[in-house]
Amino acid sequence: MLAALDLMKTKLSIDEILNQTFFGLDTLAMLGDVEHFIEFSESNITWQKQCEYRRAERECDEKEFDDPSMEAQYRDQMLEGVLYRFNVGLAQRIRYAGLTALITTIEWCLFSLKNVGSGLAFCFLGKPDL
Repeated sequence: MLAALDLMKTKLSIDEILNQTFFGLDTLAMLGDVEHFIEFSESNITWQKQCEYRRAERECDEKEFDDPSMEAQYRDQMLEGVLYRFNVGLAQRIRYAGLTALITTIEWCLFSLKNVGSGLAFCFLGKPDL
């Protein structure tokens, strides 16, 4: 109770409060953002894939060829290209971006902890000699 009264008597600076790092809350927010980024991006890819696939089908339907085998080959190439781009290429890039964001978040947390100073119960090792 006395500690709470002492805190009430202390003049708090709004700049100090806003610039204070709260490791647990900051880290949870950043990790949650990484999760939301991946979920949003993957759902957006699904939606965009459907739109692009329909567009490619319309383009294939409008294209006329003298040789029917060329038409089938063109259709297969266009539609498989759309599926590959969205199922493999973009999905892989989003997961790599999510992994990079996760690693960066952990790095920021460790950097902040390292800069806290002597209040830590552990010490960071130096770079190994190669």
